[in-house]
Amino acid sequence: MTGKEKLRRTALVLMFIIGAVFLWPMFQLVKGFISHLEVGGPGVFDIINYLISLFLTVLSYIVCSNLLFSIRRDETPFMIKNVKKLKILAMLIVAFEVCRLITERVFNRFFSIIIDDNTLIVVESFSGGIVISAGLVIYAVALVFQYGISLQTQVDETL
Repeated sequence: MTGKEKLRRTALVLMFIIGAVFLWPMFQLVKGFISHLEVGGPGVFDIINYLISLFLTVLSYIVCSNLLFSIRRDETPFMIKNVKKLKILAMLIVAFEVCRLITERVFNRFFSIIIDDNTLIVVESFSGGIVISAGLVIYAVALVFQYGISLQTQVDETL
C-alpha cells in the first residue's frame, strides 16, 4: 500500500470515528436538556449554555470532517485550505474550553446548589489546561504546515 493510499484510508477511518465520537456530546446535551425540562425547565443561562455548546460542537465536527474529507480526496494534504481548517479547529477547541470554564464559574457563582443540610455542591471539572494547550499546539502545527507550503512553493518556482 502506498503512502497516499494509507493516508486516504486513515482519513476515512478517522471520519467514521469522529462521527461516532460526535454522537456522544450530542446525546449528553439532549439528555441534560431533557433532565432540565423534568425539573421545571431550563433557565435562560442554561439555554444559552446549551446553544453555545451545540454550536461549537457541531462546528468542530463540520471542520474536522471537512478536513479529513479534503485529505482523503486531494492529491496532497499540504494545501493552504487545510491550514485554514486546522487554524479554525484550533480556535474552536480553545473557545470551547474557555466557554466551559466560564460556564462553570458563572454556574457556581450565581446558580449554587445547596442541599437540605446546607451543603454547597460545586460543579468543577479539571483539565489542567490540556485542552487549551492542545488547541494551541494544533495552531502551531498549522503554522508549520503553512511554512512548509511556502517553502515548497519557493522550491517549485526555483525549478
